[in-house]
Amino acid sequence: MGVAHVLCRIDKRDRPFPRLATQFLEIERVRFGDRLRVDAGSSAASTWLVPPLLLQPLVENAVTHGVAHVIEGGVIRIAISSTDSSLTIDVENPCDPERPRRTGTGLGLSNVRGRLEAIYGNHARVTAGETDGAWKVRLSLPADGSPSLASGDRSHD
Repeated sequence: MGVAHVLCRIDKRDRPFPRLATQFLEIERVRFGDRLRVDAGSSAASTWLVPPLLLQPLVENAVTHGVAHVIEGGVIRIAISSTDSSLTIDVENPCDPERPRRTGTGLGLSNVRGRLEAIYGNHARVTAGETDGAWKVRLSLPADGSPSLASGDRSHD
């Protein structure tokens, strides 16, 4: 099975981020009401192949470890941008500086890193950290996918 078979599309025209992440956030909006707001913008100009469920653990973490611990709730920002050489996905959420530390195991972020490394090698990057009351995760992926997608066929679903 080629790498293209383990990837799914992010397409600004159809859906700025995967449907499962959208459905998860819709369910969580029922749970949190007005405390959970989502800003999903995209400046990506084309279709990109990304590993399926790539955003899911990041969105889940943003709710579970971010908005859920902030009394007034907050906005989860998902921004997708691209250049000729890379795709950047940012997921940002508010975080309470007095929240319990390390309530999770770090498995979601670790899995995202591992999956990107398995597909893209050292051509992809994950950074995460807290700044000014917000937690931000940035994924940087190469424009041509992994070395085995160097032919540039980004049309598979």
